[in-house]
Amino acid sequence: MMRIQRNFLWGGSAEDKKMCWVKWAQVCLPKEKGGLGVRDLDMFNLALLSKWKWRCIDEKHALWYDLLQFRYGPLSIKILSREAVITGPKDSLWWRDVVGVGGKDEDCWFPSQVSSKVGNGKAISFWKEKWFGATPLRDLFPSLFAKELHKDCVVSDIIQLDNFELNWTRDWLTSLTHAESVEKAELEHLLFGLVLQSDIADRWRWNTDVTVAEDCNHLFFNCNKVTELWRQVCLWLGCDYNLQEVGCKHFLSFGLIIKSKKGKKVRHLIWLATTWCLWRTRNNILFRGDKADFSALLDQIRFISWLWFSGRAGRKAGYSYSNWCINPLCCLQSF
Repeated sequence: MMRIQRNFLWGGSAEDKKMCWVKWAQVCLPKEKGGLGVRDLDMFNLALLSKWKWRCIDEKHALWYDLLQFRYGPLSIKILSREAVITGPKDSLWWRDVVGVGGKDEDCWFPSQVSSKVGNGKAISFWKEKWFGATPLRDLFPSLFAKELHKDCVVSDIIQLDNFELNWTRDWLTSLTHAESVEKAELEHLLFGLVLQSDIADRWRWNTDVTVAEDCNHLFFNCNKVTELWRQVCLWLGCDYNLQEVGCKHFLSFGLIIKSKKGKKVRHLIWLATTWCLWRTRNNILFRGDKADFSALLDQIRFISWLWFSGRAGRKAGYSYSNWCINPLCCLQSF
């Protein structure tokens, strides 16, 4: 088809070839960019195949979807597994073209642009899809994935509907080593509290937003909402928020709020509680899909810092939680 286009443009034919004076990529550019606006058939074919690939995971109620799933197996798991789909000579040319677009090892761009949203967990691959955070679990826990006997298991095979415990009553390829048992415990801790919704089907979302890398300074200090949170923390301590530093300098300046030598050992306790709560909130938003609730953060900081203070002080803690909420500076300086 592209040869026919070129011959038509330059006046050639199958028998009489003529010179092409401009690169074909230049010809296919829009007119406002110096091209002729000729459609690039390679890109057009790639777009159509990509659209069909998206329909194969999004249009589950179509009749043709049931036919394809009966013929080729679970479509979403095959398409989003970041592995080259094995096709046979009896598979249709259309299917081979669809699964080959953006799904090969060296050019695996399609699954990286799709986020899986868990409902009942019956259609999303536990290890291979990007459903918990921005990375598949098999990349976060490669040793466990290597020992997994059922590598195509879905989320509902592992996570129970009626409790928070993971279903590990399955055989591994070989016994887990101590390091792999530690990885398993870390995975259980990461997924603790995740609840499946039996009445909601799994779904997928195409990521169109361009993400900007977030640095620590923005996360903990420079964000407008975080700055307001630090201001509220300082008001709780009975002082004005005038800290313009970031990082280590912010940490040291915050410690100067406590003037008494008695509170030297715990002068940074509230600073640590604040940054820890910010980090936990960030992870819950990123990995669990929670919504940001900055109005509740100050209460969390009060409670967490009180737990740390009472644990640090032990029997010496002569103040109650209500005293801590009213005048934390007095409690810290008494330690």
